[in-house]
Amino acid sequence: MIAGSSTRGGGIWKYDSKSWSSLNANLTGGGKTAFSFAEKADGTIYAGTGEGVWEKTPSDWMDISGDMTSLSNDVRVYELLEDRNGYLVAGTASCGVWCYNGKAWEDINGELGKENYTVYTMIKTKDGAVYIGARIGLLKYDGNKVSKIPGMDMTVHALLEDNGLLYMTGYGGTATTATGKGMWTYDGAKFTGITASLSGDALDMLDIMKPKDGKIYTITKKCSLWAYDGTNWKNIKASMPDEKVSATNTVNLAEDNSGNIYLMSSSGFWKYDGNEWAKFTSGKIPENKPQVWGFLEAKSGIIYGGLNGGGILIAKPPKATPQAPQKNTAAGSSRFSDVQPGIWYYDDVEYVVAKGLFSGTAANLFSPNMTLTRGMIVTVLGRLASVDTAKYKRSSFSDVDENIYYAPYVKWAAEIGIAEGRNGKFSPEDFINRQDFTLMLNLYSEYMWYELPVINVKANFTDANKISSYARDAVYIMQQAGVISGKENNMLDPMANITRAEFSAMLHRFMGLTTDDSVPKG
Repeated sequence: MIAGSSTRGGGIWKYDSKSWSSLNANLTGGGKTAFSFAEKADGTIYAGTGEGVWEKTPSDWMDISGDMTSLSNDVRVYELLEDRNGYLVAGTASCGVWCYNGKAWEDINGELGKENYTVYTMIKTKDGAVYIGARIGLLKYDGNKVSKIPGMDMTVHALLEDNGLLYMTGYGGTATTATGKGMWTYDGAKFTGITASLSGDALDMLDIMKPKDGKIYTITKKCSLWAYDGTNWKNIKASMPDEKVSATNTVNLAEDNSGNIYLMSSSGFWKYDGNEWAKFTSGKIPENKPQVWGFLEAKSGIIYGGLNGGGILIAKPPKATPQAPQKNTAAGSSRFSDVQPGIWYYDDVEYVVAKGLFSGTAANLFSPNMTLTRGMIVTVLGRLASVDTAKYKRSSFSDVDENIYYAPYVKWAAEIGIAEGRNGKFSPEDFINRQDFTLMLNLYSEYMWYELPVINVKANFTDANKISSYARDAVYIMQQAGVISGKENNMLDPMANITRAEFSAMLHRFMGLTTDDSVPKG
């Protein structure tokens, strides 16, 4: 389901529920160590890296560090979150806390700035306040500047809010009621130690979390998992992933939306199911010195994991096995005079038109045998993906007028990698053949993280030798999923230009495998 390990310099990786594969990305140098992630209310994903903050774009990652680099050459960003004003707050390794308003970064450290302190953790509480765990203690951001809370002089490594209390793990220095290391609560007025019953390595607590079972969990430097029920501590007697983790290695905990606990350590990415730990290292990612830092499960269901020098892991849980669409067999009348009930593509045309993906060529004509151009195809796929055309205004191709209807969709398709141009031109008015459309649809499927089923055996097309090598894999993926089929005499006819009727049929079948929509009637 989720997981990862990698080598240094590995870029961005994708997990398809079976194995990891590398994706192209422009993360470079220290940017390939992702310490943290944040998702704003508008769905924008950010990564805090070894070289500042990066924003996820449709096709890659974009460095937005800007003014942050003016204060320090060390702009490692350990923590990110969105504050009550919708601004991005970044906690750094050596230059405190910064705030990003979407255009520029602002130093919000106030008098603390001169200490050049390290931020280890941040949390936004239910009242909108931002608390910061730092090397110099517990800090608070009030929306204007950061200030230190008196009474906690220890290094605060992790924070958690629960029932009005702030839980924190710390070590070194002194606190109001305890010294050394362990866990404390803060009620807004005083600090209270809650680990007096523990000793030794059990007090070397690094991260803290509260999963759906209601207990407080913490992980120690030696990967020992402990649970706190509000009164007593219990060592979780599970098979620990790495008993040899040294005291200098960072260990973090996270939870997904299903309540599973994840451990990120120098030995990789691990999952705890309530009984034992399981490691996710299958696939193409080598296991040479893996270390996972950041973790985020976005609202979209996509998992982001940050690697030490290995880039960003991107994973999505598999979708349930989809069902093929049901044909509309009810008698009815067509909205087009050239698409009548009983013809093989009648239901398909009705479906794509009802979905707003396609329209007729005239008031009462669909022109089913008309062939399609590249500009038309990317327009329909862009509509299917609900593309915000306002974000794709300027064309990067000399033969695409910015004012023509398909211009934003061409730019979108090129940016996400489902279509490309040549020599600065996109050739939007060129017709597209059956194999090239199949390739484009398969690339779109991969971009959307769809997992198509295998419901047909691999076809033995009589003209298989005419399928271009670059499209062969896509053709058979779509054929075995039931999206494309052959013509008479078991021919695929890959080089024939695709017609509006064929396109409607393929798109209908594809949508039946990737959405829960029922086929509209009439």
